[in-house]
Amino acid sequence: MRVLKVTAAKRIIVTAAIAMTVSSCETIENATETYSVAEFLEVRDDRAICQTAAIGNPPKWNPYADVFVDEAKRRELTCGIKADKNNGTSVKSRYAYLNAAAVCYYATANGKWEKKAEFSDYVAEAKRRGLKCNASGEAEFKTSSDSTHDVAVVIANSNYQKLGKGIPNVTPAYTDAENIKRYFTKSLGIREGNIIYLKDATKAQMTSALGSNDDHRGKLFNWTKRNVSKVYVYYAGHGAPAGDKGTTYLVPSDADSESVQLTGYPLKQLYKNLGKVPATSITVILEACFSGQSQSGYLSSQTSGIRVVPIMPSAPKKITVISAGAANQVATWEKNGSQSLFTKYFLKGMSGEGDKKPYGNSDGKVSLRELKKYLDGNMTYYARRYYGRTQQAQIVVNGKELTPTN
Repeated sequence: MRVLKVTAAKRIIVTAAIAMTVSSCETIENATETYSVAEFLEVRDDRAICQTAAIGNPPKWNPYADVFVDEAKRRELTCGIKADKNNGTSVKSRYAYLNAAAVCYYATANGKWEKKAEFSDYVAEAKRRGLKCNASGEAEFKTSSDSTHDVAVVIANSNYQKLGKGIPNVTPAYTDAENIKRYFTKSLGIREGNIIYLKDATKAQMTSALGSNDDHRGKLFNWTKRNVSKVYVYYAGHGAPAGDKGTTYLVPSDADSESVQLTGYPLKQLYKNLGKVPATSITVILEACFSGQSQSGYLSSQTSGIRVVPIMPSAPKKITVISAGAANQVATWEKNGSQSLFTKYFLKGMSGEGDKKPYGNSDGKVSLRELKKYLDGNMTYYARRYYGRTQQAQIVVNGKELTPTN
């Protein structure tokens, strides 16, 4: 393994010449610490990455700094490089595979054009195509007749410190849920008024929306138009096993870590109640793990090292379940806590990235099999790269776990 040494007394600036020698198996070392290339890049802010990734005036990608260029593109930075220059950043060639809904998803925020630099290429692509994307008040995303009655539940449980007991917060849950809500409205055409949005949902609020063990007719059931509506449920927050049998629960914001079996919402109950909802299709997306461990810590104060083994319930065949990882895995976040890796790459995959080679067949649609391949190739990779963890998204269709080949 090659080692690149830098002086600890100075700010580390890797020049293009040094970048030529950096590869994924090298490390960068100062007087007291050794960093892998991945770790070194991770602590660089966007400006520092662009200082090496782009050269010249007008700027273009640095042909001698592939590591930095790749990192800039991974972060979706433009580094001041104009889209109409012949330098590999042509918006037309880069985003031509995206449909209008996907382009507008990234190009706008709250009814206005995105101002953040990392989304400028999407804004340029939208304008190149003449898309208005609702940014000027025009209804670019007209709700189709078959999505008018679709219904979604979005739950973002982030703040457990306020009402809960002994449960760490889930930092990116709010951002994840907002991004999913945006995907539901702009890409799937679900009306805003058909989304049940719960922020830091208590057990009572979750029960009101999803039904109880004795009565499945919660708000979601009542809002569903029989044999017409498609239903989507997204949950971001803690999941945990509890009790002697390892029953798995979604963890409300007012739960007690020492009695999750009493204060949690059983996953089995969710599936049972959803199985009675008269929708044409039901999709559950879980940004949660059920190992009892999260990136922000354990849900239990146990010190013996003995952990309850989670037992995942079977979902009815009418329900498609897409979850962040296996029962015993940890759902990981970006290092700065800004987003969860699963939700981030789920949305990128569904926006069209999953249809591109080597994951898809470029037919303009993203199948669940293509999504699985994309998540394995990206989310799983970054979970391992950032934390040395194994995290593989699970997709269950018709009661059977989907693999890239079946």
